[in-house]
Amino acid sequence: MPSSRPLAVTALFVSLATAGGVAWLVRAQLEARAATAAVLARAEQLVGAGEAACAAFETVPCADACARAAAIGSLLHDGLALAERADRCRDRAVALEIVGEITPPEGVPGRGRATAARLAAGPALEDRALGAALDAALFRGTGAFLAARSRLEKAVADGLTSPWLDWQLARLALAEARLADAEAALGKVVAALPAFGPGWHQMGVVSLAGGRRDAAIAALRKAAGLSDDPQVALDLARAFLAGEMWAEAIEPLETVLRGRPAEVDAVRLLALAQHNLRRYAAAAELYRKAFSLDRQPRTLLSAVISLHAGGRLADAFELTTALLPDVDRVPETRFVRAGLLADLGRPAESRAEYERYVEFAGARPEEAERVRIARERLAAVR
Repeated sequence: MPSSRPLAVTALFVSLATAGGVAWLVRAQLEARAATAAVLARAEQLVGAGEAACAAFETVPCADACARAAAIGSLLHDGLALAERADRCRDRAVALEIVGEITPPEGVPGRGRATAARLAAGPALEDRALGAALDAALFRGTGAFLAARSRLEKAVADGLTSPWLDWQLARLALAEARLADAEAALGKVVAALPAFGPGWHQMGVVSLAGGRRDAAIAALRKAAGLSDDPQVALDLARAFLAGEMWAEAIEPLETVLRGRPAEVDAVRLLALAQHNLRRYAAAAELYRKAFSLDRQPRTLLSAVISLHAGGRLADAFELTTALLPDVDRVPETRFVRAGLLADLGRPAESRAEYERYVEFAGARPEEAERVRIARERLAAVR
């Protein structure tokens, strides 16, 4: 009769192996659950942070947290509700990037349209308002102003409110040169979004266009503190120059030129500030640099005027010879040459230059004041 010991040993090993397998399986399941719980906890944290940032209109933190939450959310199986929240968070982030002008609207029409549709179909009023603002931004970005206005008017008629709707109303009004409407909408934007640099920037631009220099300077200073956009610094400098605050304009212009040394508007404006601060040599050098960038005869004529003001008469007169081929476009060149010749002690040549200037420019309305002065000087030497 066969022995039963081998069967008993086999049964023992099977029992042990089965017990070990079950223990391994249980341990693996526990570890998987722990990992899933950790993923869920991290996703919950990111979604919460993203939702809070979006609700506070903090565009960059919203976009960052929501994008990471959505990436984790796509891995979730036991957290479908959380995954849906992550997707909504991502839609808000995409919308805020476009509406807040971090991403140009013309660069993402397909993704933007789909996002706008999902937000507009959502139950939350703030999401529907954001979707309407995004829709308008996308239309405005392609130049379809009528469609953008239609979307915004419908949103307002539906009772939707949001600073981003006001921002789109302001941007549309600016594009259509309706400055009063733009200013009213921008006032709402900066009140609701005090850390939104573009809102302060456009408020400053509108105030300057309306002749309110102090208000423009205050708004543009606020914008400059919130953004390193060179255009903000350039517009702040323009506001200072409009108020003849020559010294104050220097710093923002130099800030622009540190990042964009070939920004010709900044070079010209810096030259203007230096000239009015009686730093004529620096002004002339800057005007020469600007001329090398824009090749505009009037820019070179400004260099001549700075050299003249600084007493460098011979250098100034020599530089006018480069302008003679363009004298038809810049007739005041002859007026400036006549003055230089007089200061150089060459009265006959000065008189002849004044006569040529009056003959050529006498019928031009824009030259009326210089023509009057030239005639007075000709009469004084007869």
